[in-house]
Amino acid sequence: MHPSAKGTLLLLLLLWRSHVAQGGFCLNLTHPLLVDTGFAAVNDLDEARCRASGFEWCPLVNETETWTENGISVEYFWFSPCCTGEQNVTLKVDDRDSYPTCRKGVPRRKCKRSDWLSKLMSDLVDKPSHEKLSPYEMLVPPSDLEMDASVNATPRPPPACICKPTDPECEMTSGDGAKCLICKTDRKCGGNVISLGLNIFKIESVDLRSSQLTLSTWLRTSWTDERLSFHKQCYGGVDTLDIQAKAGDLEQSKIWVPDLELYNSRDNIWDGSFPARLASIYACSSPARSSCGSVWWSRPGIISALCMYEGLVMFPFDILKCKLEIAGWSLDGRYQDIIPRAKDGGISWHNNPNAKEKAVAGLTAGGKFQNYAITDLKLERKVVFYDCCPSSPYPELIYEISFQRSSSYYVLKLIVPLLFLGVMALLTFWMPPASGERLGYGITVILAMLANDIVASELMPVCNERVFMDYLNLSAWLFGSLALLETGLVMLLYHKKCETWTEALVPTDAFRIFRSCYRRRKKERYIRRAGGSRVENLESRMKNAFSTKDSQLRRPMYKSIFWELDTNFDNELGIDEFERFWQPMFGQEWSRADAEKCLAKAGLDITLALTEAEFCYFCESSLPHKDDFEYLQQKLQFFMQLADHERNRIAAMWATRAQTIGMCCLFVLRPRGLPGIIRPPYPPPHHHLPPPPPPRS
Repeated sequence: MHPSAKGTLLLLLLLWRSHVAQGGFCLNLTHPLLVDTGFAAVNDLDEARCRASGFEWCPLVNETETWTENGISVEYFWFSPCCTGEQNVTLKVDDRDSYPTCRKGVPRRKCKRSDWLSKLMSDLVDKPSHEKLSPYEMLVPPSDLEMDASVNATPRPPPACICKPTDPECEMTSGDGAKCLICKTDRKCGGNVISLGLNIFKIESVDLRSSQLTLSTWLRTSWTDERLSFHKQCYGGVDTLDIQAKAGDLEQSKIWVPDLELYNSRDNIWDGSFPARLASIYACSSPARSSCGSVWWSRPGIISALCMYEGLVMFPFDILKCKLEIAGWSLDGRYQDIIPRAKDGGISWHNNPNAKEKAVAGLTAGGKFQNYAITDLKLERKVVFYDCCPSSPYPELIYEISFQRSSSYYVLKLIVPLLFLGVMALLTFWMPPASGERLGYGITVILAMLANDIVASELMPVCNERVFMDYLNLSAWLFGSLALLETGLVMLLYHKKCETWTEALVPTDAFRIFRSCYRRRKKERYIRRAGGSRVENLESRMKNAFSTKDSQLRRPMYKSIFWELDTNFDNELGIDEFERFWQPMFGQEWSRADAEKCLAKAGLDITLALTEAEFCYFCESSLPHKDDFEYLQQKLQFFMQLADHERNRIAAMWATRAQTIGMCCLFVLRPRGLPGIIRPPYPPPHHHLPPPPPPRS
């Protein structure tokens, strides 16, 4: 290039830079769309006319932009907000191109993001203006309420979120019915609105015994604080400032954060389970000021809630429900309103089937091989008045979490063994009562049910309500207990040798002791009435009755008959036992009157029990044809065989009764679907009566 051309190009470049450096514009805020926005409309006023008209002059470059609202467009200076408000106090201009710079004397192109963030932090938090009140000025809750302390001040209207007692949204009224204490409404209470969202990352634990629920969550809040407003064109294009924030700690928090608490918490979330995190402050970008002072604060933390679980009745097929009550603790709705987050309705969790659009909430959210899985999450907003603050409405967000148990584990470990034990308890109906293992098997099944119940109780809460598992346990216990009771009853009846139900069911030892004492006392009274001479006479006759050899041969047979009749082994024969002897020996025509005469003839009393000696004496003195030893022997042998047959008949009778009871219980208790009644293998004994001896001619 020719040297003269180079010089001309350099001269033009210097003239352009000089023109840019001398740029600027007048802050003529006359357009109605730009009122209270900090932006100035485009105008052709130079610096002299601008100042003469009473406006401020901005030394920045006069770049322009167009904004349209409701069909009306206005052209404004892009950098005009940098010359107004707090940002004008610390404005640094690059003399080379009239753009804002991070530090005086430093070209804007050498300012890095960290430099702009440092300047922005200083402007927003340190507040270098003369109006700064205290180091904790930014920790005061933001509010746009106008205050008036005069006597004639106009009373403020009640918040719009308050319901009347007659409104359908009112859920609870005061005692006199003049005020609504709990109102379900979406109407806002105040200007400082906090948008709250809860994202459940994982379910950590569910403790039914202590009614505790532990969740890993993300607590998302957003609000607007006009004190944190800044424009990105004034700070090198920085559109977000991340600043440390923590609830309940003035030293670690640089800005005000909402007053939020979980009312049914075990560990509070205010300065508790949610640590300090960075809050994002968004810049203004246009006269709309939609994001001016907008703060986004998301924190991961652990929610440990004390729940009133619902739906536990169907354990282990239950769908549990727990409510989380989140609201302000000190600030009421007039100064801190709480509403659900608009984007997701205030609720989100992994694999939400009701989500309008898919959103990523952590790549490792949710999980497999867990005991519980969330099935639904509902949210409702209520405004509550507490007795401490009758004029302060507290907006609350009530989250209702529904989660289902992984029931397959409980089915395999609890229900299937319990049902199996209940069916196995019925096997006792097919076991013979003569087998001693039948009773032991029934007791073993009951003990196995007890062990299963102990294991199940470790997984269930201690409460007054009955759950499905309790009814299942009671049903299995009922089956096992009835089967064991039937086993005991069948075995009791199967081995009975008495005639009547009374003798079978009354305890034998108690009956024997009572009868023995009664007979002994009655015999003592008889001896006292009879006198000693009569007793000695009877003993003498008993001794003389067996003085011959034939009588001594017959006496062992009499003794064998006595031991056959003495079924209760008390060494005495009562009237009932004695009756079993005289009818076979003397015939059916023999009555109790004949027996009394015969015993009286022998010097005995039928109402008293007969000892062995007395019975032998009676047989020797009263049996007919006793001298025919062969005939008497056949007669007595026939009686012994008849007694054996009678025992077998009684045993068969009780075996049949036991069998009948077993079949009835099997028919009633057997599960439907099993085959019909199968006769239990109770083999009753069968004996044939021997032929009687030929009659004596």
